[in-house]
Amino acid sequence: MPPGCWNWVLLDSDRLEFPPIAGGAGSVDEMRSFINSHPSSVPFGLLRLSFGTSTLQRPTYVFVYYIGESVPAVQNMWSAP
Repeated sequence: MPPGCWNWVLLDSDRLEFPPIAGGAGSVDEMRSFINSHPSSVPFGLLRLSFGTSTLQRPTYVFVYYIGESVPAVQNMWSAP
């Protein structure tokens, strides 16, 4: 089965349904651009990269998890107040 045209997708981690919030065919650069423009989000998703040539070409899937720069730190519930 040939792969689809999208090679990355990010999902929203703040909801129970995990809806897609972004995706596209622009690979790492397009994904990085989206992540940099949303510093208060915590998305996760997949990035598909291809390695090899011709009949030896194989897809590799990379799990991506990003914690934005503006996401507040959560205090450890077991630490002393």
